[in-house]
Amino acid sequence: MRPRRLTELGLLSLAAAIALSLLAFVMPYIWSAAIVGANVGQPLLNSLHTVWIPVSGWLLNSGIVVFGLLGFAFVWRGRWEFGPENASRMGLTLLALVIAFAAYAAYALTGGILGYVSGVEFLRPWHALFHFTGAVFLGFALYWILSNLPLHGSRPTAAVSYALGVAGAALLLFATLGLRRAEALGVQGAGVGLSLASLVLWFVLCLWDVQGLRQRGTGLPAAAATRSS
Repeated sequence: MRPRRLTELGLLSLAAAIALSLLAFVMPYIWSAAIVGANVGQPLLNSLHTVWIPVSGWLLNSGIVVFGLLGFAFVWRGRWEFGPENASRMGLTLLALVIAFAAYAAYALTGGILGYVSGVEFLRPWHALFHFTGAVFLGFALYWILSNLPLHGSRPTAAVSYALGVAGAALLLFATLGLRRAEALGVQGAGVGLSLASLVLWFVLCLWDVQGLRQRGTGLPAAAATRSS
């Protein structure tokens, strides 16, 4: 398979993971609107909260993980497309992904503890800190991939998207630091808004870069093609 094709598949997979992340953001509001609009009875409401809503969340999160891992794997496999210098830079992407994976694993673990164990509210700031760390390093991995593509506008657009994501994650972290309820809700809403804007921009940039690669062609050096095969 040509490295260009691998890179395209990687970007499309990342776009799919980002689209599912956007859906995960709005899914609670969709469920709430559906429950209120349909005037759901108590038996069905219990079934929704105990089975269908958790299952839908699990399926969404699983899809995000699968498409995200496939995307990074395809991009890593095609890293020689733009020469050895770009391939060497991808080592930083792999390091950022390892740190992000560890942070999100800790985030999921503390979230499970907070959900099922009482008297552990002291973990809530740590839970938010793990989310912030994961967002910073996952965003860095996306930035490093997309900003190094030889396409006009990729670097500044990726920088803006990364800045929005980090700012959103920072506000979500700040919302856990002992603010009054009204203030915390306002800060959290701003954090969610910036995070959504970042995800939308990442999604658009992935698809835009796929189109740019197809129009541009690769001009893959023979040595790089040999190492990719």
